[in-house]
Amino acid sequence: MFLDKHNGYRSLVAKGQASNGQGGFAPKAARLPKMNYGCDIETNVMNWVKQCKYESSPYSERAGGYGENLWMSPDNKMDKTNAAVESTAAWFSALQTQGKWLQATPGNTLNFLAYYFGAQNYTQMVWQKSLVLGCAVAPCDTMTLVGCQYKFMNTVGGLIYDVGEPCTTNEDCKCYGCLCSKEEALCLVPPPTQSSFWQWG
Repeated sequence: MFLDKHNGYRSLVAKGQASNGQGGFAPKAARLPKMNYGCDIETNVMNWVKQCKYESSPYSERAGGYGENLWMSPDNKMDKTNAAVESTAAWFSALQTQGKWLQATPGNTLNFLAYYFGAQNYTQMVWQKSLVLGCAVAPCDTMTLVGCQYKFMNTVGGLIYDVGEPCTTNEDCKCYGCLCSKEEALCLVPPPTQSSFWQWG
């Protein structure tokens, strides 16, 4: 469910259908990859959320420099499906609530104000160089805690994604062996290419 929700939101952005809360839409994405799921990342984030601390995990505990999104509900009996739906919706909603800060910097890069005011939850979900995620849900005494970690982390000054018309051919993805999912407007990146995709311009 977490993977499906992330890719659904990425598709929405790529097609130019994601409202930015300013009367417009987030810019279309030219070569946004479809994400894959990493069980190793799930294990890593589960080790954190099961401690029931609603705070970011130390960078030293994020193998590979993973990015991270956290969310909590006071309903400590929430099922995992609802937790996935509500947490991803909350993170993605930062586009509407903090979208104005994302417009402050040309080139579709993540600026400090957008990061500081919370837009990084949204940008992490659609970060072009994040190809793999893992998520976990932990029932705690007073809450349900959700965490997702991402390879790779969004960073201030970094490119959120390449702006342009979404792919219609495999060549539009501009990476070796990649396939265009025209219906989703996302690029399918094969495993041999995933390790190097983040290095490409």
